[in-house]
Amino acid sequence: MILWIIILVIYFSRKEKWDIKFKKIRKKGKGKALKILFFPQRVGGFIVRAILGRTPFSMVVFFILSSLIVSFWWLVKVSLQSKGLDTATNIIRMISWHNTLGMFFVLFVDYQDYDVEITGALGKAKFLDGKTLHENGFIDKEKGLVLGKINGNIVQRPTHKDGNIGICGGSRTGKTASNLIPTILNWQGKGLVIDIKPELVKKTSHLKKNNFVLSLNEQKAKYNPLAHLKTVRDVLDMSTILFPIDENVKEPYFKQSAQNIFSASAWEFKNKKSFGKLCKWLCSTDIQTIVTTLSDSTNDNTKMLISAVSNIKLEQLGSIMNEIRNTLLVYAVDENLQYVTSGSDFSPESIENNWVYLEITEDTLSVYGGFISLIITQFVRYCSKRQEYQEPPILLALDEFPRLAKMDVLIEGLGTLGSRNVTTMLIFQSLAQIDKKYGKDTTKIIMDNLLYFVVHNATDTSSQEYFSRKAGNKTEIVKNQSRKEGIGTDQNFSYNQQSVPLIRPEEFANLKKPIAFLYQVGIAELDKSFWFENTEMKKLILGD
Repeated sequence: MILWIIILVIYFSRKEKWDIKFKKIRKKGKGKALKILFFPQRVGGFIVRAILGRTPFSMVVFFILSSLIVSFWWLVKVSLQSKGLDTATNIIRMISWHNTLGMFFVLFVDYQDYDVEITGALGKAKFLDGKTLHENGFIDKEKGLVLGKINGNIVQRPTHKDGNIGICGGSRTGKTASNLIPTILNWQGKGLVIDIKPELVKKTSHLKKNNFVLSLNEQKAKYNPLAHLKTVRDVLDMSTILFPIDENVKEPYFKQSAQNIFSASAWEFKNKKSFGKLCKWLCSTDIQTIVTTLSDSTNDNTKMLISAVSNIKLEQLGSIMNEIRNTLLVYAVDENLQYVTSGSDFSPESIENNWVYLEITEDTLSVYGGFISLIITQFVRYCSKRQEYQEPPILLALDEFPRLAKMDVLIEGLGTLGSRNVTTMLIFQSLAQIDKKYGKDTTKIIMDNLLYFVVHNATDTSSQEYFSRKAGNKTEIVKNQSRKEGIGTDQNFSYNQQSVPLIRPEEFANLKKPIAFLYQVGIAELDKSFWFENTEMKKLILGD
């Protein structure tokens, strides 16, 4: 009885640690642990295993089973005592005490034989806690890129910290409401934002003292890309965006020729026509007249750009003209685009003192994505010429990035814009989308230049495998069991360390919480930081 009391007192004084110990016993040595209680009666192991197969092993079960065993031996002892069999009674008393001592041995000594230390040699990946995030400046520091929440605190990359970010997630996963809108509200600088829904203008533009809203749905601010051409390289940028050549195209000649004609036309008329008027002229003028007009130009750059097609056959010119018209016709006939490009209310330089919103509906993105990409490219060219870490910080927030026209200038700039105090936020649904637009090699370059990620979910295998590898591996203990059947059945266990993914690829399809990848810090499991759940943000947007 005294020994029982000692065991109970020690147990409840160290209950938390013992709970861990019992988990280890349950996982690693429960067959042997209970077998000790029946030693030396090896046949009792058969009974124990029969019970063990139907009963969850825990502290409570351990005490109950031991109590039943002790009670059984006590009844046997009383029965023998009543019959005057003192020798047998002493034997039973010894067995009963041995059961109790066996239990004591399991609780305090035996579990250590099965305690396998995890060294982390095969992987040390783990989720960051709030304290670590705070120590690394992601909580209660400067406002900036909003990644999520942890323990009710907003986690954000400070505005003046370097590093581009990718936001990955399918439709309606909260990318806009929990990342983009909160970031626009918290950003301590200026920015260029693509508004797809559109809802960013409605919710945030009234909070930006100086802003321009270019809309392809309504007549608001104007922007004529031709008015901001300064070098031949600028017109070549425009032509490659409007007439992209896929790497799998076997005969790129006609697209290359279309690029040359457009480049020569844009350079020739950059101070005479708007972008919309130029598209109308190219679509409504005879191809021979176009080539002749450009070839007879007094501008040396125009002659140089058109020279590649000035002597080609008439039949080939017809095919080139079809390429031009198929691309530019939508711009030539659209009345709102004619209005938008009829002048320029702002320029790339305006980003230094203003927010710029490019408003476009999702259903017209495939039609006008090229025009939006022209504007973005011109802004990227300007930003790449800024001084190192020039104020103010600039945010380029590109929603539905893979659905815009291919922008080689942006990809080239991802690695250098950071030193110009420019942060790029690419929002996409999957890596497969980017692969399709840019190819696997360029996609790898894009991913390498994104130092931060927030993943809401990933349903395609390429995204799942990429983010699983990026999360890294952890070390786990793997148990191996061997059994020797019979009345005195033996069970042997061995334990080995094994490297396993912190997050398995398939788990990214249904994440309970977004996963944030923080450059040189680690991985964090965060709550979504919806603007409408934040009192301060809600008040700013709704004005309540």
